[in-house]
Amino acid sequence: MKRKTTIAILTLLLLVGSVYAATATNLWEKIGKNNVNNSGQVISTEPQEKEMEINLYYANNKYVETGDETLDKVLPLKKKVKYGVVSLAEAAVKELLNDPGTEGLSTEIPKDVKLIGVEVKGEMAYVNFSSQGLNGSSLQEMMLINQIVNTLTHLEGINKVQFLVDGIQADTLMGHADVREPMY
Repeated sequence: MKRKTTIAILTLLLLVGSVYAATATNLWEKIGKNNVNNSGQVISTEPQEKEMEINLYYANNKYVETGDETLDKVLPLKKKVKYGVVSLAEAAVKELLNDPGTEGLSTEIPKDVKLIGVEVKGEMAYVNFSSQGLNGSSLQEMMLINQIVNTLTHLEGINKVQFLVDGIQADTLMGHADVREPMY
C-alpha cells in the first residue's frame, strides 16, 4: 500500500511539474518579447500596427502630359496607411512609391528608387534615399520632391523635409534640383 501511494504521489508530482514547466515556458516566451508589470500582467512591447487615413500627394497626370503651369502639379488622394513597425511618415513615403490606382493620378517616383528610411526629429522629416537607382529627368525629380514634401508637411508636427542620399545631406537627388536646404 505504501508503495502504491508513493507511486501515485510521484505520478501526480510529475504531472503537475510537466504542466508547470509548459506554462512557465510559455510565460517566459511571452516575457522575452514583452514586459511584465508589477501585477504580473504581460505588457506587449512589440510595435502595434495602426492605420490612419491621410492625404497622399500624387502627380497630376494632366500637368505631367501638358506642362500647363496653371494646373496643380500634385493632387491629394485620401488613403488608409498602415504603420507601427515604421513611423507614419515612413509608411506614407513608402506608399507614394506605389501606383495610386486612381485615374488621373500617378507616382512620378522612379521604380528603381530605394528608400532607406524616414526619421522625424522635431518639425523636420529626414527622407533618406539610396544613391543606387536615384536617377531620372528633371520632371521626375521635381515631382518626387513635390509628392513627398506635400505629403509629409500635411502630417501633424512635420513642417520641413530634408532629403538625404546614403545618409548624407545631398546637393541634389537626380542632378537637377537643389535640395541642400529643407523644403517647406
